[in-house]
Amino acid sequence: MTMKYKKNFLTHVICKIDFPKLEKYNAETLKTFQQLIKEHFPVIQEIRKIVIEQTVSEGESTQRKTEDKVYLFRDKTDKEIIQLEPTSIIIEYLLYKNFEEFYESVKLAIECLFKIYPNIISTRIGLRYVNHIEIPGDTQFLKWDGLINSNLLSSIKFLKVPEKLSQYAGMMELNEDEYTLRFQYGILNSNYPSTLTKKEFDLDYDYSTKNSIEKVSEILSTIREFNTKITVIFENSIEKSLREIMGVIE
Repeated sequence: MTMKYKKNFLTHVICKIDFPKLEKYNAETLKTFQQLIKEHFPVIQEIRKIVIEQTVSEGESTQRKTEDKVYLFRDKTDKEIIQLEPTSIIIEYLLYKNFEEFYESVKLAIECLFKIYPNIISTRIGLRYVNHIEIPGDTQFLKWDGLINSNLLSSIKFLKVPEKLSQYAGMMELNEDEYTLRFQYGILNSNYPSTLTKKEFDLDYDYSTKNSIEKVSEILSTIREFNTKITVIFENSIEKSLREIMGVIE
């Protein structure tokens, strides 16, 4: 059963689709893309990105510098962003409410891109959820009993003077048949390298594909599957007291 909450601690939710370099990536096609999404993403910004390629041959190193244009399409709040460049599209929410709302933006961006470039084959699909959990007013910076799964905190006991801790971070990588998960977690001190002055904990889940996918329907179903997988792991990462803070919707 999927839990629903009144609030969350998500600071970034990011979906990224990588693909081979687009042909006819120019002002005309970008204008068409903008027209297709402008109702929800009316603000456009152009950024020039410098790419430096370095090659080594027979002991000699050479560099080649190229310039790509990156386009940002934003909603009116600047909290929902589509980033398009020649080899990827990124949909990012800085204020996440629920998956269905986010999914509609992802669906819009991908379907509109495929209308313009119908022969795209994705080389990688990624979905990432970054949670920054902060408990204001609580000075027991290392006490997460009942909030975070104790298995994610066990290494702290290794320290003889944990009160001197300035940062605690861990990472796991899961290699499934078709997907990979990179899970990063810990007390990522926002005042590092000073000792802790806030009670904060990060849970960062990043699922991605290994194989190429060319159908829009399969790309979208993969994103839904990733959301389900991440939701399960998130629920295993937290405990009852944090659910109470988030406010379970019955």
